[in-house]
Amino acid sequence: MVARRDVCHDTQCCRIAAAPGGSSWIQLLEPRAPDTPVGRFLARRGEGVHHIGYGVADITAALAAIGGRGVRLLDQRPRHGSMGAATAFLHPADVGGVLTELVQAPRMEQAIS
Repeated sequence: MVARRDVCHDTQCCRIAAAPGGSSWIQLLEPRAPDTPVGRFLARRGEGVHHIGYGVADITAALAAIGGRGVRLLDQRPRHGSMGAATAFLHPADVGGVLTELVQAPRMEQAIS
């Protein structure tokens, strides 16, 4: 099953195709405009991996713990992500050069409403 949707939050306008892969998800991102973060990434680096995401149970606690260890946070607090998740990004220079996303899945009652 592949879910497709257009997502626009703040400056993050993308067409997303998502498919489950075991206990994970694979998302393919297509920028809706060249001046979006994903559009600029593709213009600079070409096609490839944009970021990797890790599921966390409590994103606020994870941000506090990771930030407390000196990792720079691109998001000081969670933002609304795709599929109803709360997300936040870590600075790539502090996590091996890879843009890293923390993802807290929505609670079931949020996903249903």
